[in-house]
Amino acid sequence: MRISVPNFTISLVLALFISNTSFGQNYCSAGPSSSADSDLDEVELKGSSITLKNNTASGCATYNDFTGMNAPDLYAGLEYEISITAGTCGSFQYTKGANAWIDYNKNGIFEHPDEALLGPNGHGGPSSSAWTQKFKFKVPLTASNGKTRMRVMVVETSGAVNNPCATYNWGGVEDYSVDIRVEFDNDAGISNLMSPGIPVCAALTSTFTPEIKNFGLKDLDSCIVNWMVNDSLLAPFKYRGKLTNRQTGTASSTFYRNFVLGDTIKAWTTSPNGIPDSLPLNDTLVYVVIDGLSGSYTVGGALADFDNIDSAIIAVNRQGVCGHVVFELNNGSHIPTVALNHFNGSSVNGTLTFTSVANDRTMAFITDTSTSNANNFAMILDGASWINFKEVTLSNGGSGTYAGVVKIVNSANNIDFTDCDFFSSYTGTSINGTLIFGDEVISNNLTISNCNLTNGSRALAFLGKQGKESDGITIEENVFTNQTLSALDVTFVKNLTIERNMVSSTSSNNNGVAFRIDETLEDVAIMNNVITGNSNWPISAVYISNSKGNRNSDRDMVNNIFAIGDTSASLDYLNVVLEESEFWNIAHNTIVIQGGSTDAVGLTVDGGTGNEVHNNLVTVFGDGQTLMYEQSGSVAGSDGNNLYTEKGSNFATYLGSASISLIDWQTSTGNDANKSTVGDPLYYDRYNGDFRICSSVADNIGLPLGIARDFANSSRDPLTPDPGAFEFASIQGFSVNDQSICDGDTAMFTAVAGANDTIMWNGTLVSNSYSTTQAGPNTVRAYGFCGSVTDTFYVRINAPVQLQNDHNLCYGEDTVVGGNLPKASYMWNNGARTQNITVKATGQYYVSVVDTDGCMSADTINITISGKAMLGPDVTVCKGQVVTLDPGTGSGNYTWTWNGATQPSASKFYADSAGTYAVSYSDQFNCSSTDTMMITHWDTPSAEFSMTPRNAISQNNFEFIADYKQGTNYHWSFGDGKSVNGPAWQTVNAYSQNGSYTVILTVSSVNCGDSTFSKTLEIEGVGVTEQASIAGLKVYPNPNNGTFSINFGELAGKVVNVSVKAVDGKVIFNESNSGTPVQSFEVGNISTGLYLLEIAEGQKVVYQGKLSIQK
Repeated sequence: MRISVPNFTISLVLALFISNTSFGQNYCSAGPSSSADSDLDEVELKGSSITLKNNTASGCATYNDFTGMNAPDLYAGLEYEISITAGTCGSFQYTKGANAWIDYNKNGIFEHPDEALLGPNGHGGPSSSAWTQKFKFKVPLTASNGKTRMRVMVVETSGAVNNPCATYNWGGVEDYSVDIRVEFDNDAGISNLMSPGIPVCAALTSTFTPEIKNFGLKDLDSCIVNWMVNDSLLAPFKYRGKLTNRQTGTASSTFYRNFVLGDTIKAWTTSPNGIPDSLPLNDTLVYVVIDGLSGSYTVGGALADFDNIDSAIIAVNRQGVCGHVVFELNNGSHIPTVALNHFNGSSVNGTLTFTSVANDRTMAFITDTSTSNANNFAMILDGASWINFKEVTLSNGGSGTYAGVVKIVNSANNIDFTDCDFFSSYTGTSINGTLIFGDEVISNNLTISNCNLTNGSRALAFLGKQGKESDGITIEENVFTNQTLSALDVTFVKNLTIERNMVSSTSSNNNGVAFRIDETLEDVAIMNNVITGNSNWPISAVYISNSKGNRNSDRDMVNNIFAIGDTSASLDYLNVVLEESEFWNIAHNTIVIQGGSTDAVGLTVDGGTGNEVHNNLVTVFGDGQTLMYEQSGSVAGSDGNNLYTEKGSNFATYLGSASISLIDWQTSTGNDANKSTVGDPLYYDRYNGDFRICSSVADNIGLPLGIARDFANSSRDPLTPDPGAFEFASIQGFSVNDQSICDGDTAMFTAVAGANDTIMWNGTLVSNSYSTTQAGPNTVRAYGFCGSVTDTFYVRINAPVQLQNDHNLCYGEDTVVGGNLPKASYMWNNGARTQNITVKATGQYYVSVVDTDGCMSADTINITISGKAMLGPDVTVCKGQVVTLDPGTGSGNYTWTWNGATQPSASKFYADSAGTYAVSYSDQFNCSSTDTMMITHWDTPSAEFSMTPRNAISQNNFEFIADYKQGTNYHWSFGDGKSVNGPAWQTVNAYSQNGSYTVILTVSSVNCGDSTFSKTLEIEGVGVTEQASIAGLKVYPNPNNGTFSINFGELAGKVVNVSVKAVDGKVIFNESNSGTPVQSFEVGNISTGLYLLEIAEGQKVVYQGKLSIQK
């Protein structure tokens, strides 16, 4: 079943025809009176890159308008082929002829035979069958650039087909669009003047800089620029560069003086790429130097900058703008008779604004009283872009058929109406009475915001065609009042936004549709709108058809209130209709029919795919039904809806089969099986437009869709939202949840009571919200239209985390540290995330905790661990080395023993003897420990040595023997420049001269290092003078350690006195010899050094010599 509104559909077709004849080219009508026999079955035309192929064999229509299909691109001068198939819609084939025409000059007339593709008489085919014929034609070079119309005709005749406007008995006529491209290989032209500029926005100089554009298909590398100023032909110059198709570049020359306003400049190109230009028609630019408008201008009256609005419009059309321009309209009426065209300089930085000088929309009027099609609108925007209307009234006082207000044509883009009033006296159905009308090539980026739109057949009508879609229309926060047919009527629009608009009408027309939306592409948003009606208007609040898209498109009908109909009426209201449309999200709408017949339907979905219907209130107060899903797969999901029909015998219909209840609907279709309910929503005051509800049946039944706000901009429950436009809380289920808060935080409560008017907290505070920092019970009472209820709720303050007290562990022990909040999230400073951790080491342990309510708290515990007495491993040291025994345990009680014998108590012990040492330790925490260490000694090397003459006679040859014989190396230095190094602890040395020598021995050991010792040796050989006077006298050893012997030689048998004197002459030893030949002497405890030895016989000194004592 195809859902439509029959009477309105007829009037719309008529309106489209009128639109075509009124505002497009007025092409003649043509076609057969019957579709019973011969017919046009298929047309195929291959353009240069776009192919048209359309088969209508099954349609059997007398006339079809296919101008909205893709237009083949046809280049001037090129040859193309058209294929026409003729068939029949009856039982027999008859002789048929065909022809086709293209309106090459775009004058609205198919000129025969000049524009006939198949020749002056057309072409016929066999009489006994369907036929397909192909015909070649060439696009003339004189064709006008751009889209135009092609007509294809099949006539049941054996004669000529030579009248594109013929009416006849059988056959078919189809109209198409073709896109004529007048482009050639070598084609250049002047497209702009960069200097002096169009318009002039800077100081004038002598520089002439034209912009050269390559219109040709081949790359442009050069051309000649010709120019003249006023009547003076100037020297041409050459442009050199490389421009691809449609690319521009510049070249410059110099005039003999500075340009002045009023100069006429003519510039044209010749010889593109060095050959004649293929199309001279686009070569030339003629421009009168004129400065652009800039800044603000007053309009209206003798003292204004412009005495009327026409002069202001003419000025901007002629001069263009340099930057932003504002026309401030003085109070009163302003009647434009000229259209606002595209003007130079218009851009985001060059806008034109019409506004009231008083900043009051009720004081300045742009108006007209139209009486004919030629003067149908108060304001015409013909290709004008970047236009703003702010705080003005735009109106048409004509009450006849021609009473439009604003007309937008020829790609007028970036138009903004803000804070304006639109008014027409017209209340009929003609499309010419539309407040804002756009034709087939209409506006991109059109915004209508915060405006009042009153009367007219339609408030807004943008009737595009396929391939001519408007992009970016925004209609928001407007008030639509008393339109006869539609507040909004759009066709072929993409990226359409309709938000926060109020629509109502007192019209008695029962064919009206508030929002009629057809053939939309990409994103569409219909949100937060209110449409209310009377017993007749509208028959549908929203009628969407052929809205195509995909899953990536946002197509949302959300948070709207559509309440139409009347309890006394029995019309076939179809409140919301979605026909042959795809991937719409219909959610959280309040859809109400207040009365109606058994054929009235709240929401109808017929065809399309991927549509979702969730969380809506669909209510029918009459005999109608809530839902009608007419084709399988058109609705992908339908749940969370509250559905109610007051009197209807049918609850809903699926694929033509009626369900009598929600259970029947769920069982037979599978729709609304999840959380959908049935019941009267108990609207607060539906007769006066208040559609908040009281019913507990619908409370919190919605699916979570991520729609955060409701119609009133209140927050929706993210998990269990309410169906319909309003988030509410029924009085039966009204309550406030207990709340746990963090210490120091504030508990915040907001009560949502739906239709209830008043919330009272703790018996005193009247507010929708309440806050407190105190724990304990509280009360809240909700009362109003839906009744009264009181609830008690509690505030609890969450406890912070607490760890155990700081404590000490004995060495080797561990302990478990943990918080007191079992369900919280823990984060310890050691990275652990558990409630408890096992501690084995000294340290500060910090934990940060987030409980189940999101409260954060932290605590710290300090753990110390008693030290263990540790002396270390047993050691062997050199004898005489002191070992410090340190247990590393700090203050406490210590007991030391050495080889079992108790030693003095101290925190450290200094061991200088070998043996076994032990310590026992205890601290203030009664933790105790013991340890032992054994110390053994290595011998310390000694470097002492003895030295002895090798014989008694020759005392210059000595033997040296070390006392310590366990060394690893012995280094002997004899003082005479000679040395011995090696393991020998015994060695000899022969001195070649008498003298005093210092002998040094260094002994090395493995573990105890080196030891060094030295002695002084006095060498006095036989040749010594003192000894030479006493034959045989020898003193040895010399040096010695204080004990020495004397061989008295020839003094033997004599009594002599032997004395030893210090260097200062002091006698330190004296002893007599009784005459023995050899006698030993011991000088006693004297210091190492060199002394004088004297031997005296009586009073006569018979010998003096040196004596070296080395201890």
